[in-house]
Amino acid sequence: MFNRSFDYKLPVYILLVISIILPGVFPFTLPVAVPSETREAYRYIDSLPAGSTVIVSNMMYAAVWPEIGVCTVSLFNHMFSKDLKVVMISWESETPVLFERAIGFAEKSGALDGKVYGEDWVNIGYIPGDEVSISTFADNTWLKPADYFGTSFEELPLMEDIHSVGDADLFIMIDTGISRIDATIRQIMPKSQAFIIGGVMGAYYGYAMPYYQAGQAKGVLGSIKGAAAYETMSGIPGPASLTMNTISLTHVLVFALIIASNVVYFRGKQGRRQM
Repeated sequence: MFNRSFDYKLPVYILLVISIILPGVFPFTLPVAVPSETREAYRYIDSLPAGSTVIVSNMMYAAVWPEIGVCTVSLFNHMFSKDLKVVMISWESETPVLFERAIGFAEKSGALDGKVYGEDWVNIGYIPGDEVSISTFADNTWLKPADYFGTSFEELPLMEDIHSVGDADLFIMIDTGISRIDATIRQIMPKSQAFIIGGVMGAYYGYAMPYYQAGQAKGVLGSIKGAAAYETMSGIPGPASLTMNTISLTHVLVFALIIASNVVYFRGKQGRRQM
C-alpha cells in the first residue's frame, strides 16, 4: 500500500524540472504534425529562385518572443539557406533588436555563411504610425532616410530595386494582435506579389486561418507549433523544435502523473474498504 503520509510534491517537482531541462541537455527530435497551411507556406518559399527578395514585417516585443520569435527564426534559417534576400521592417519599437536576435540564430545555424549585410539582408528598423505608416510603406519602402544602423539606403545594394512592396517577390507578415493583422492585410496584401502570414500568436491562429482558406495568404505559421512544423519541413532544427520537445515531454509527464494519482487514490480506497 502507498504511504499516504509521504509528501509526493518534491519528487513531482524534480521530475518536472528534469523534463524541462532534458531536451536542452540531450537534444532529441519528437515527431511534429505538419498542418497544411504550414506545409504550403514552406513549399511556396522553397519554390522561390535564389536571389528573390522577401520583405518581412513584424510587430514583436520581448514578451512574445517564445511564440513569435521562433517563427521568425525558422523562416530566416530557411530563407537564408535558400539564398533569398530579406528586408525587415518593424511596426513595434522593440522589434529591430529582436530581428537582430533572430539573425544571430541564423548565423549559428550556418544559414548566413557567405552572406553580407546590405546585400543579402537589411534591417530597416522601426517606423511609428501604425496603419498610416503601413499604408505609406506599401508605396514607398524608402520612407525612412536610413536603416536601423543609420546607413543610407543609397549605400545598401539590396534596396536599389526595392521601392515598394510590389517590387519584392513575397511579403511575410509576422504579428501578435488583431489590429495590426487587419491593418497589414488591408494595406499590403493587395499591393504585394504574394503574401504569407508567417507567424501569429496561438490566440489569434483561428483569426488568421480564413485568409489562408480564401486563398489570399499562401500559408500560415501558428505560434510555436507552426514554427516547429516549419523546421521539420526545412530540416533545420531551431528553438521552436526544442521548445516543442520540452512541451511534449512535460505533457507526457503530466499525463503519467494523472494516471499515477488515480492509481494511488483507488488503491487507497480499496485498502480502506478491506479494513
